[in-house]
Amino acid sequence: MATTGKCFTEKSTFFSGLRECGRDWEAIAQRVVTKTGAQCKNFYFNYKKKLHLEALVAEHEATKVSGLSLT
Repeated sequence: MATTGKCFTEKSTFFSGLRECGRDWEAIAQRVVTKTGAQCKNFYFNYKKKLHLEALVAEHEATKVSGLSLT
């Protein structure tokens, strides 16, 4: 059961990284220190529809366009 908390934290960090960095896999991997850029990219493409990850990228794009980028 201990891995459930770690997995949740990794996903949460990935989601916030996706919002802040868009599809910059290496930047996201720096936040999710247990994963590489390639692993982050694979997770995104494997789960983008199931977890609606496109919406997080859209949030990043909207803030980038409006000049409010968090990065």
